[in-house]
Amino acid sequence: MNISIVKFIFFIRDTFMLLKIKITMMAVCIAALGILVAPGSTNIKESCLTLLGITFLVAGSNALNMFLERDYDKLMVRTRERPLPAKRMNPFFALLFGLFLSIFSFPFLKISNFLTFYLGFFALFSYVCLYTPLKRISSLSFIIGAFPGAMPVLLGYTSILGKLDKEGLFLFGIAFFWQIPHVIAILVFRAKEYQKAGYPILPSILNDSQIIVCMCFSILCLVFCSLIVYFSEFGSFTYGLFAILLGMWFFASCGKGFFIISKQVWAKKVFIVSLFYQTLLFLVLAIDVYFYKLY
Repeated sequence: MNISIVKFIFFIRDTFMLLKIKITMMAVCIAALGILVAPGSTNIKESCLTLLGITFLVAGSNALNMFLERDYDKLMVRTRERPLPAKRMNPFFALLFGLFLSIFSFPFLKISNFLTFYLGFFALFSYVCLYTPLKRISSLSFIIGAFPGAMPVLLGYTSILGKLDKEGLFLFGIAFFWQIPHVIAILVFRAKEYQKAGYPILPSILNDSQIIVCMCFSILCLVFCSLIVYFSEFGSFTYGLFAILLGMWFFASCGKGFFIISKQVWAKKVFIVSLFYQTLLFLVLAIDVYFYKLY
């Protein structure tokens, strides 16, 4: 195979790594849920353009995040093979590409309404300008990061409704409170890695019991938001039942931390449970609302 073709293939691979495609696609799926459950008629063309804008926004934010953290990423095993710390990509290209995608996203977000446009700008600003630098300063930075992380569902929701209401805010609450135990679990089982790289993290200032209490409290808030969505008649009894059962499963998985000696093993299991929890909860809600609108 021609060497230039091989280089191009590796460049494309590195570009996808720069955009954190898995995180971007997860955000797009959550935004699609917001579009689906929002009251009002859905214009397929406008919704697709909105999702495209959200894709550019999230991908651009991730690229800018990687650019800003390139010197710190090389200090951690899980990130040192990314294209920038591994010096496979010019940092200036990553900066320009991230800026281009981020700016290019706004005309698509504006197609729906100005509220979605402004919320998108807030998500970009809070992720790149607040959360990213705060990670080197505060062990509570992940709470700030939860705001832009939860924004895609609200972007999708407001693109249809054109305003904020309590149902949309509780959907946002589900995405927000889910991130707290999810991220804390990562911080626990990768604690040594983060500490070696000089990041201030929660496990450095709280003991194991305090961490577990924080995670369990966040899950209670998460379950509360998921049930408020049910009582707002977004879903049927099926969704409500799943919300309770999945919440109990997630809560019990966190609570086991009081009895398990190896916190790294426990945290990895909680991390996996958190992924299943969000996927199943949103999938059931999406199917439920779809059939409700259909019939």
